[in-house]
Amino acid sequence: MQTQEPIKQDISKETSIRERLIKEIEQTPDPILAISLEFLLFLKSRSPQSSATEQQPPSTGASILKTLERIGKWEGDDLEECLELVHNSRSRIYIPAADAENEDSEEG
Repeated sequence: MQTQEPIKQDISKETSIRERLIKEIEQTPDPILAISLEFLLFLKSRSPQSSATEQQPPSTGASILKTLERIGKWEGDDLEECLELVHNSRSRIYIPAADAENEDSEEG
C-alpha cells in the first residue's frame, strides 16, 4: 500500500489552515472524507482542549464494522500475511464450563 508524502508547502499568511482544509474537503471523495472525519474526531477527543461533553463514546464492535464497511475492500497483496499475524498474536483464554463453576461453589 502506497503512502503519500506530506505536503511541504509553506502556509501563506493569506490562506489559513482552515481555508486550505475546506478547499481540500471540497475536492475529496466521500469515502476518504468519512475516514478523515473519524480521524479528526479521534484527535479532538484526545486534545487537552476538548471537554468531557464533546468526547465521543468509545468504539464498539458495531461501530468498527460500520467503519470497515465504509472503507471498502482490502488493497494490497498481504491479506493472508496480515490474517496470519492476527491469528498468531491473539491470546488464548480459558473459560470454564458453567457446570464446573457450580460444582466448586456447592462443595465449598
